[in-house]
Amino acid sequence: VLNPEDRLLMVTDGLIETRGIDLTASMEQLRTAAAGAPPGLDALCDTLLGCFGHDREDDIAMLALRLG
Repeated sequence: VLNPEDRLLMVTDGLIETRGIDLTASMEQLRTAAAGAPPGLDALCDTLLGCFGHDREDDIAMLALRLG
């Protein structure tokens, strides 16, 4: 169940998967970064790209939505 202020985020593994780094640790870092992002979908995506989007070998896709 999503509340009106909740945000839903779907990402490809290209955002967080880094060779040599445990995926579980990357997922936790993603959760932490998303929880600390300012309100709004643009801010959420910008925050995550700022945290993870540098020097990636794989493509990155994100889909973010907010109800209400």
